[in-house]
Amino acid sequence: KSARLISHRGPDEEKFLFSENINLSFFRLSIIDLSSNGSQPMVSVSNNKIIVFNGEIYNAKILREKLRDFSFRGNSDTEVLLNLYEKYNTGCLEYLEGMFSFLIYDKVNNSCFISRDRFGIKPLFLKKESDQFLISSEIKPILNYSDKNKFNKNAFRDFLIKQKMDHKNVTFFKGIESLEKSHFAVIKNNSVKKFKY
Repeated sequence: KSARLISHRGPDEEKFLFSENINLSFFRLSIIDLSSNGSQPMVSVSNNKIIVFNGEIYNAKILREKLRDFSFRGNSDTEVLLNLYEKYNTGCLEYLEGMFSFLIYDKVNNSCFISRDRFGIKPLFLKKESDQFLISSEIKPILNYSDKNKFNKNAFRDFLIKQKMDHKNVTFFKGIESLEKSHFAVIKNNSVKKFKY
């Protein structure tokens, strides 16, 4: 129900994946590789990683050449990104040109890798609530899912009085953070470690 609050983002297909440690949903706007091979959440050929990705990797065709030793089922930039992560781990960010926010779940390590593009074009929001993490490309699903939402008066005041739009990781709601541009985070063992790249 919460995820469907952003169904307008992808009118072409909706897909859900539920497992013991992670629940993922994706609403697809088909642009690159219109076939079902571009559907998300997308599971890697190794079956160890799962990705949800919002955006576009501009140099996907060039990067695909670097990944000749990997199998591809389709022609999507999502699959290029997933294979790039399989090969370079967090170092994959050095190769990316584009606008993006994404989450890659590693089944083996039970960890999540999340990232945003260098200019912060594509948003990504995060909230830790007891023993779970809520992550979304819009705040609405997080607000709907959580019953512990509190308004952030300081951020709202800065917006009204100082016309300050960029609050780095602060949002209008306490406890809900925006992952900053040019940052990635690794979520593991009930904690988040953030890094600038």
